[in-house]
Amino acid sequence: MRKQFSDRQLEIMKILWESDKPLIASDFVKRNPDLNINTVQACLRVLTNIKAIEVADIVYSGTVLSRSYIPLISQEEYINNIYHDLFGKDIGRQEMLEIIYSMIRRETKPENLDYWEELVARRRKKLAREAEEAIAAGKPVPKASTKKEETEKKENQPEKVEKKKPAKKRTSVKSAKARPSAADHRPSDNTSAK
Repeated sequence: MRKQFSDRQLEIMKILWESDKPLIASDFVKRNPDLNINTVQACLRVLTNIKAIEVADIVYSGTVLSRSYIPLISQEEYINNIYHDLFGKDIGRQEMLEIIYSMIRRETKPENLDYWEELVARRRKKLAREAEEAIAAGKPVPKASTKKEETEKKENQPEKVEKKKPAKKRTSVKSAKARPSAADHRPSDNTSAK
Protein backbone atom coordinates (compact mmCIF):
# COMPACT_ATOMS: atom_id res chain seq x y z
CA MET A 1 0.00 0.00 0.00
CA ARG A 2 1.57 3.27 -1.10
CA LYS A 3 -1.37 5.60 -0.43
CA GLN A 4 -0.98 8.41 2.07
CA PHE A 5 -3.83 8.87 4.51
CA SER A 6 -5.90 12.04 4.81
CA ASP A 7 -5.59 13.93 8.11
CA ARG A 8 -8.73 12.30 9.54
CA GLN A 9 -7.76 8.84 8.32
CA LEU A 10 -4.35 9.28 9.89
CA GLU A 11 -6.00 10.31 13.17
CA ILE A 12 -8.08 7.11 13.06
CA MET A 13 -4.96 5.05 12.33
CA LYS A 14 -3.02 6.68 15.20
CA ILE A 15 -5.80 5.77 17.63
CA LEU A 16 -5.78 2.17 16.32
CA TRP A 17 -1.97 1.94 16.54
CA GLU A 18 -2.05 3.11 20.16
CA SER A 19 -4.77 0.65 21.14
CA ASP A 20 -4.07 -2.82 22.51
CA LYS A 21 -7.51 -4.09 21.47
CA PRO A 22 -9.90 -3.79 18.51
CA LEU A 23 -12.01 -0.62 18.56
CA ILE A 24 -15.57 0.18 17.49
CA ALA A 25 -16.55 3.50 15.87
CA SER A 26 -17.75 5.09 19.13
CA ASP A 27 -14.36 4.33 20.77
CA PHE A 28 -12.66 6.72 18.35
CA VAL A 29 -14.98 9.57 19.35
CA LYS A 30 -14.42 8.80 23.05
CA ARG A 31 -10.64 8.91 22.57
CA ASN A 32 -10.72 12.07 20.45
CA PRO A 33 -13.75 14.34 21.02
CA ASP A 34 -12.76 16.42 17.95
CA LEU A 35 -13.90 13.51 15.79
CA ASN A 36 -17.51 13.19 14.64
CA ILE A 37 -19.10 9.71 14.53
CA ASN A 38 -20.14 10.19 10.87
CA THR A 39 -16.58 11.16 9.87
CA VAL A 40 -15.21 8.19 11.80
CA GLN A 41 -17.57 5.77 10.06
CA ALA A 42 -16.69 7.21 6.62
CA CYS A 43 -12.97 6.94 7.37
CA LEU A 44 -13.36 3.38 8.64
CA ARG A 45 -15.16 2.45 5.40
CA VAL A 46 -12.37 3.93 3.23
CA LEU A 47 -9.57 2.43 5.36
CA THR A 48 -11.25 -0.98 5.12
CA ASN A 49 -11.59 -0.67 1.33
CA ILE A 50 -7.89 0.17 0.88
CA LYS A 51 -6.97 -2.71 3.21
CA ALA A 52 -5.33 -0.52 5.87
CA ILE A 53 -7.66 -1.96 8.54
CA GLU A 54 -10.01 -4.91 8.84
CA VAL A 55 -13.00 -5.95 10.86
CA ALA A 56 -11.68 -7.99 13.78
CA ASP A 57 -15.03 -9.00 15.21
CA ILE A 58 -18.68 -8.08 15.54
CA VAL A 59 -19.40 -7.18 19.16
CA TYR A 60 -22.22 -5.79 21.25
CA SER A 61 -22.09 -2.10 22.07
CA GLY A 62 -24.89 -1.89 24.59
CA THR A 63 -27.70 -3.69 22.79
CA VAL A 64 -26.44 -2.96 19.26
CA LEU A 65 -24.05 -5.07 17.22
CA SER A 66 -20.96 -3.13 16.07
CA ARG A 67 -17.88 -3.89 14.02
CA SER A 68 -14.55 -3.70 15.83
CA TYR A 69 -11.44 -2.83 13.82
CA ILE A 70 -7.72 -3.59 13.90
CA PRO A 71 -4.93 -2.12 11.74
CA LEU A 72 -3.44 -4.21 8.92
CA ILE A 73 -0.55 -1.83 8.38
CA SER A 74 1.77 -0.87 11.22
CA GLN A 75 2.89 2.65 11.96
CA GLU A 76 6.43 1.67 10.90
CA GLU A 77 5.20 0.31 7.56
CA TYR A 78 3.24 3.50 6.90
CA ILE A 79 6.24 5.71 7.68
CA ASN A 80 8.44 3.51 5.50
CA ASN A 81 5.93 3.77 2.64
CA ILE A 82 5.93 7.58 2.84
CA TYR A 83 9.73 7.63 3.01
CA HIS A 84 9.89 5.26 0.02
CA ASP A 85 7.54 7.50 -1.97
CA LEU A 86 9.69 10.55 -1.19
CA PHE A 87 13.19 9.09 -1.62
CA GLY A 88 12.72 5.95 -3.70
CA LYS A 89 14.15 3.58 -1.09
CA ASP A 90 13.10 1.95 2.13
CA ILE A 91 13.97 3.67 5.35
CA GLY A 92 16.91 2.29 7.28
CA ARG A 93 17.54 2.32 11.01
CA GLN A 94 19.77 5.41 10.85
CA GLU A 95 17.28 7.37 8.73
CA MET A 96 14.48 6.48 11.16
CA LEU A 97 16.52 7.73 14.12
CA GLU A 98 17.33 10.97 12.28
CA ILE A 99 13.64 11.55 11.50
CA ILE A 100 12.66 10.93 15.12
CA TYR A 101 15.42 13.22 16.39
CA SER A 102 14.33 15.93 13.95
CA MET A 103 10.71 15.65 15.12
CA ILE A 104 11.71 15.87 18.79
CA ARG A 105 14.07 18.78 18.15
CA ARG A 106 11.32 20.79 16.40
CA GLU A 107 8.65 20.03 19.00
CA THR A 108 7.52 23.10 20.94
CA LYS A 109 4.69 21.69 23.06
CA PRO A 110 5.75 20.02 26.33
CA GLU A 111 2.68 17.74 26.27
CA ASN A 112 3.84 16.30 22.93
CA LEU A 113 7.29 15.63 24.37
CA ASP A 114 5.55 13.91 27.29
CA TYR A 115 3.73 11.77 24.74
CA TRP A 116 7.04 10.75 23.12
CA GLU A 117 8.43 9.85 26.53
CA GLU A 118 5.33 7.77 27.23
CA LEU A 119 5.78 5.91 23.93
CA VAL A 120 9.42 5.15 24.79
CA ALA A 121 8.41 3.97 28.28
CA ARG A 122 5.71 1.70 26.81
CA ARG A 123 8.17 0.23 24.34
CA ARG A 124 10.73 -0.43 27.09
CA LYS A 125 8.05 -2.23 29.14
CA LYS A 126 7.04 -4.32 26.14
CA LEU A 127 10.66 -5.29 25.41
CA ALA A 128 11.17 -6.23 29.07
CA ARG A 129 7.98 -8.32 29.03
CA GLU A 130 9.06 -10.09 25.82
CA ALA A 131 12.48 -10.81 27.33
CA GLU A 132 10.86 -12.26 30.48
CA GLU A 133 8.55 -14.42 28.35
CA ALA A 134 11.50 -15.65 26.26
CA ILE A 135 13.46 -16.55 29.42
CA ALA A 136 10.45 -18.34 30.90
CA ALA A 137 10.03 -20.32 27.64
CA GLY A 138 13.74 -21.16 27.56
CA LYS A 139 14.28 -19.21 24.33
CA PRO A 140 17.17 -16.82 23.68
CA VAL A 141 16.44 -13.22 24.56
CA PRO A 142 16.25 -11.02 21.46
CA LYS A 143 19.04 -8.47 21.52
CA ALA A 144 18.78 -5.08 19.86
CA SER A 145 21.73 -4.54 17.57
CA THR A 146 23.87 -1.45 17.90
CA LYS A 147 25.28 0.67 15.10
CA LYS A 148 28.75 -0.78 15.83
CA GLU A 149 27.43 -4.34 15.42
CA GLU A 150 25.70 -3.44 12.14
CA THR A 151 28.94 -1.92 10.81
CA GLU A 152 30.88 -5.03 11.82
CA LYS A 153 28.34 -7.25 10.04
CA LYS A 154 28.74 -5.23 6.84
CA GLU A 155 32.55 -5.33 7.09
CA ASN A 156 32.59 -9.11 7.62
CA GLN A 157 30.39 -9.87 4.62
CA PRO A 158 32.27 -10.90 1.48
CA GLU A 159 32.18 -8.38 -1.31
CA LYS A 160 29.94 -9.19 -4.21
CA VAL A 161 31.85 -9.40 -7.48
CA GLU A 162 29.84 -9.21 -10.62
CA LYS A 163 30.90 -11.62 -13.35
CA LYS A 164 31.06 -10.09 -16.78
CA LYS A 165 29.53 -12.12 -19.55
CA PRO A 166 31.71 -12.56 -22.63
CA ALA A 167 30.63 -10.41 -25.52
CA LYS A 168 28.93 -12.29 -28.33
CA LYS A 169 30.52 -12.13 -31.75
CA ARG A 170 28.21 -10.52 -34.20
CA THR A 171 28.34 -10.78 -37.90
CA SER A 172 26.69 -8.11 -39.90
CA VAL A 173 24.42 -8.87 -42.81
CA LYS A 174 26.89 -7.21 -45.15
CA SER A 175 29.85 -9.38 -44.10
CA ALA A 176 27.75 -12.56 -44.29
CA LYS A 177 26.87 -11.81 -47.94
CA ALA A 178 30.45 -11.00 -48.86
CA ARG A 179 31.78 -14.39 -47.75
CA PRO A 180 31.95 -16.97 -50.47
CA SER A 181 29.84 -20.05 -49.87
CA ALA A 182 30.58 -23.65 -50.85
CA ALA A 183 28.16 -23.28 -53.75
CA ASP A 184 30.36 -20.53 -55.22
CA HIS A 185 33.27 -23.00 -55.69
CA ARG A 186 31.29 -25.72 -57.51
CA PRO A 187 31.47 -25.73 -61.23
CA SER A 188 28.22 -24.94 -62.92
CA ASP A 189 26.60 -27.31 -65.40
CA ASN A 190 27.29 -24.89 -68.24
CA THR A 191 31.09 -25.01 -67.81
CA SER A 192 31.34 -28.82 -67.69
CA ALA A 193 29.42 -29.29 -70.96
CA LYS A 194 31.90 -27.21 -72.96
